[in-house]
Amino acid sequence: MTITIHPQLEGRLRVLEVDLSGRRIRLSAKAVMEAREAEEVREWTERNASPAEGLGTLADKLCSALKSQEK
Repeated sequence: MTITIHPQLEGRLRVLEVDLSGRRIRLSAKAVMEAREAEEVREWTERNASPAEGLGTLADKLCSALKSQEK
């Protein structure tokens, strides 16, 4: 099978669809970029997320604030 792609096109592509009857393959460079960006966001979030322990809930914060005002 012969695939013709623009000669100056370089980079990674994701196969979106293969149509054997129409002899077509749908490729996407944008899908690769979006997947890469999503992975970078996930990694950044994991590195920079503060631990959830010790923060308490909003109800805990309000209760402690009310108790301090009562004193």
